[in-house]
Formats: sequence, structure tokens, C-alpha cells
Amino acid sequence: MTNCMVLEWPGRWRVGSIAIILALPLLPTLPLVWLALSSGDRFSYGGATFEHALANSVIVALLVALGSFALGLPIGVLNSLYDYRGRRLLLLLSLLPLLAPSFLWPLGWRWLLEHRGRSLLPLISGYSGCVLMFLPGAVTLVLFTTAASMAALSDRKSVV
Repeated sequence: MTNCMVLEWPGRWRVGSIAIILALPLLPTLPLVWLALSSGDRFSYGGATFEHALANSVIVALLVALGSFALGLPIGVLNSLYDYRGRRLLLLLSLLPLLAPSFLWPLGWRWLLEHRGRSLLPLISGYSGCVLMFLPGAVTLVLFTTAASMAALSDRKSVV
């Protein structure tokens, strides 16, 4: 039987194993990225190149990450530090963005803006629209990760 204390032994194996663990999810994408970068203009469509689309994706990812940390971190910390009435219900309701299918967010926002707020429709296009679609799920993940981390630091038994 293996003892879990083996993982606590000092050694150089830790750096290598952490690098392997972090690199494993990237392995399936390496052939695609290599093909995309070496093919030149094969991925161009109407003047927009693959590199431009990749840059747009990176910008949206950075904006969503910054927004989710700016919103989710303080909310998670405050939910962990303070006990207030309705806290468990609010935490339960904040799980809804993770439970809803991802294709429902754009459909719902589009319907709402077309029927109730046509004047806001130009504001929610481009980067702002993409960030609006990805932000609820990312904020929820940061909120619960922060709340779980804070529960482990304090003497509280359970956050949710």
C-alpha cells in the first residue's frame, strides 16, 4: 500500500511532475496550433486571418479573467467573512450560471435586447458582448473558489 507521505518527500521530481501535469491538457492542441501557424493564409476568410482571431480570443479571455477576479474575489471573500441572512440562498442562486447551458446566454441576451432595449444593442457587440457572455460563469467559479479557500483558512466548517 502506498503512503501519501511519499508526496511530501523533497526532490527534483516535483518540478518535472508539475510541468508534466500542466502540459498534459495542452498536448491535444499542439498539432492544431502548429498546423495553423505554419499554413500561412490558409485560414483566412474575407481578409481576417487566423492570427487576428487568435488575438481577439486572447483579448476576450484577458478581459473576462480581469472582470471575474474584480467581481468574484471580493464577493467570495465577503461571503466567507460575514454571516448574513439569506447568504446560503444567494450562494445557491449564484450557481445558476454554471448550470445553464452556454448557448442559452447569447439567445437570452439577444431576445432581451431586441424586444426590450434596442438602443443598447450596438453597445453589446464585439468585445463587450463576448465578455458579457463569458463573465457570469467565470465570476461564479472565482466566487466559489475564493469562498472554499477562505473556509479552509478560517475555522468555519462549511461555506455552502
